[in-house]
Amino acid sequence: MTAYSRSLVLLACLLLAGCGENQTATVSSTAAVEDTSATVGSFRLRNGEMRNMLVEEAEERGVEVWFNEDGSIGYHVADGKEVDAIMNWVFAVFWVNN
Repeated sequence: MTAYSRSLVLLACLLLAGCGENQTATVSSTAAVEDTSATVGSFRLRNGEMRNMLVEEAEERGVEVWFNEDGSIGYHVADGKEVDAIMNWVFAVFWVNN
């Protein structure tokens, strides 16, 4: 695969990851509380390799994520845009490598 083809594939992946509903992750937020910095959200990601990529990238970017007792991944809602950007990156890298 040429560099140009890989670039097109990566671009398509980024566009597709940012659009529509993802089948492998579900998002659910907890009820809002008075202190918005304490509001947390969670989502499920079944693929172990992608979970590891998410945790590593979040650590590099200084975003706090954790594993809840039910297996979901928790995060602060205030970091939602950054978590979304990390997930787009994870899906793009995973898709290109597989």
